[in-house]
Amino acid sequence: MSAETKAGIVTLLGVVALVGSIVFLRGGFAIGDSGYALHLRVANAGGLTLGAPVHMAGIEVGRVKHLGLTPDRKADVVLSVRHGVSIPEGSRFSIASAGLLGDRLVAVIPGPPGAPALAPGSVVTGTEPLTTDELLDRVVSVAKRAEETLSSVNRVIGDPDLAEGLRETVSNARDASARMARAADHVERTTRTLDRTVTGEVPEIARQLRGMAVELAGAAGDVRTLVRQVAGDGRTAEQVRAAVASIQKASAGIEKMVGDLSGVVNEQEVRAVRSSLAEARTAITDARLAVGEARTVIGRADRVVERVGRILPERLELPDFRSAYRLEYAFWHDGTRLGHDVSFTLLPDAPRTYLFTWREVGGANRIGLQVGNKLDERMLFRYGLIDSHLGVGLDYHASPSTSYALDLYNINNISLNLYARYYLRPDYGITLRAQSVFSQPTFGIGMFKRF
Repeated sequence: MSAETKAGIVTLLGVVALVGSIVFLRGGFAIGDSGYALHLRVANAGGLTLGAPVHMAGIEVGRVKHLGLTPDRKADVVLSVRHGVSIPEGSRFSIASAGLLGDRLVAVIPGPPGAPALAPGSVVTGTEPLTTDELLDRVVSVAKRAEETLSSVNRVIGDPDLAEGLRETVSNARDASARMARAADHVERTTRTLDRTVTGEVPEIARQLRGMAVELAGAAGDVRTLVRQVAGDGRTAEQVRAAVASIQKASAGIEKMVGDLSGVVNEQEVRAVRSSLAEARTAITDARLAVGEARTVIGRADRVVERVGRILPERLELPDFRSAYRLEYAFWHDGTRLGHDVSFTLLPDAPRTYLFTWREVGGANRIGLQVGNKLDERMLFRYGLIDSHLGVGLDYHASPSTSYALDLYNINNISLNLYARYYLRPDYGITLRAQSVFSQPTFGIGMFKRF
């Protein structure tokens, strides 16, 4: 290839890169239909720029095409949404950031699934991001409230009246427990006494009373017979002595019954039961006092909880670190040697990305450090250090499973590298490469894996 041809190619590529940069700075390429417009009104656009992406459910659905002011001095952001993408009424629009250090973008949270779609030209209201000063003020406010709450908690915990009340409550609870135990013991003893009376001695006393009644009836009969006999036929005094003996036996039975009853129901047991009832009443009174003191403590705790609850609504939204970086490893073979490449991408899904590459690890050790700008949802324009030389690059995602890339670098000795990838899975696939196409081309095949 002649030097004139090389110079022409370099010039042409430079013009293409210049035009691409100008178009990117003016809002990106408009491939095909530019979509329909929506007007987003916010009080503060918060660093939003032309060409910033519009994301819905994490997928780019449009771009920012115009920035201006309304008559009432609010930001008028004109969004260009791709045809075929319908945004339901009631959706929420906000200005957010891509990753940790990414540029601003417009985030759309879809409304109800059954709601009608927003008509082209509709005006929607959005929420602007927190500025650094607002975030700092909110952090200071939260810190002050936390300090006030801790001070209140310390005052409550250090209140001597509260501590004394808690000690008295514990002491009263112990006394009440002891009194209830004593009352339960008295009740148990009384129950055993009554049970013994009902199941044991009372039936015996009733049996004795029935025997006594029989003996009294027999004695009465004997007395009546004696009276008749004495009055009628003058029986001897032996019969009179037998009747007297029967009466004496009945009297002895009556005395035994009285003694048994006196042993079962005695004044000492009655006094014990009365004492148990009095102690139970005292325990109930102490328990009521303890409940009252506990309610006082709970009331103080409720007031502390209420103060802490005033801080809970304050919430800081932290960025999502899950999509902030992407690490990739690849190995390849060009027919003569096996090589290894490592790349690290910061903010891979943001409009502006930062790429570090280390190619031919352990061999030529070519280093790259580039900045990438998205031209649209499929194309990424890169510039910076490529294989240890200044250059530019272009990435194109033809489909979810196929992508292509080219690197043009080294002004003194123009070099062109071409890459093609086929994704077997979202995190690994096959790569084809052509190195130094203009001078000494080499071709290789390999695999790559994303982490």
